[in-house]
Amino acid sequence: ILPRYIMEDNILRVNRPKMASASAWMLALAAARQATGLEEATAGLQRLVFQPEVFALENCSCVRRHDGAALSRFYHLDYRNAARSGLNHQISNLRAILAEGLGLGRAVLLGPPSLTRNHNFDRPFLFNRWNDFISFERSSFRIEERHKTVCEGTLASCVADVSDAQLAQLVEAKHESLGYHDGPVSDTQNAVPGLLRRRPAPPVDHVPDRLNLFRKLPNMTRFIGHHRLVASFVASDKVLGAVPSVVDRLRALSKTGVAAVVHCRRGDKITNSKYCPAQMDKATSPARIAEVLDQSGIKPGSAIYIMSNELNLAHFDPLRDIYGYHFLTQAAFPHLADLVSSCRNPEAPGYCENYLLFAIEKQILHAFPKERRFVTLGAGGEEHNPVTLYSKFGRECRP
Repeated sequence: ILPRYIMEDNILRVNRPKMASASAWMLALAAARQATGLEEATAGLQRLVFQPEVFALENCSCVRRHDGAALSRFYHLDYRNAARSGLNHQISNLRAILAEGLGLGRAVLLGPPSLTRNHNFDRPFLFNRWNDFISFERSSFRIEERHKTVCEGTLASCVADVSDAQLAQLVEAKHESLGYHDGPVSDTQNAVPGLLRRRPAPPVDHVPDRLNLFRKLPNMTRFIGHHRLVASFVASDKVLGAVPSVVDRLRALSKTGVAAVVHCRRGDKITNSKYCPAQMDKATSPARIAEVLDQSGIKPGSAIYIMSNELNLAHFDPLRDIYGYHFLTQAAFPHLADLVSSCRNPEAPGYCENYLLFAIEKQILHAFPKERRFVTLGAGGEEHNPVTLYSKFGRECRP
């Protein structure tokens, strides 16, 4: 069953029916993604007007605060020389980009995140825009200066995920720009209407200007501190729609009435010397997982969802065969397994969308109380059970 596409006021909308199967769900995602890309590419170039997401910025509260006319003040970060990294790293950059752009009183235009192929089995991916992962309509933000809110709203009111064609039109016109490492935007630069763009500076002695963590650029920490972004990112429909069937099955599987999620990070963590691989291997063993679950009152017979980058899922079998836990992974759910079914074999049917799978599994993790969320290593800003898989081995080696 595929979604119906409806043209309303020249905007392509998708009417999503209930999916009859997991494969239909995946086909619908792909069709919606391709159709949106087609609409952007044709309408944007031929009509030479803003795409609908940009028109939605006309009442941006941050622009109004600077007495800007509708659609008169934009900000964009040129990602050409940005280091490629994982989704969590890119979300950190997104927060810093929004803090600078919105703090300057400008509507922010986003290109795709600079995601590395390393976390996608060195394969290209179809779902590679911010709105594949985040709902701009349901997410919200506010900018605080000296503990006072100066502008706020839904993300869609001040931030747009725009096509390459749309960005090209704006960049071709006259606009203000400064390099990654040029420090803060001056008042004179910020007073100029139109597009303000951060971009890589020319190479120095053949060394390109690189961007890694945006918040660590010169003076950026200070600016972000004075223009504090408070944002609540809500997952996109394509992410949230994949979660309920997993949660329902986990709860039905449990013999104790308890279900939990374990994020077991292996892969490079057990092969790269900088991550203490010997200790990491022990920390992510079935024996250690069972120990942490039992210590936290989650007894054998409970149902566990394991999210992991471990390619050999049989690694976790002792959790069931020896320790008595009922566990499931993405392989037990066709609509999740399809997302990575061709990652190791490009000729196989299906997709290689490990970032989308990770985003879905994070929502599965957050579908349970924090005391039933278990992670390998603690991460700042993440709420989970204080007992981590690695906590027992921290004195031996610190990754």
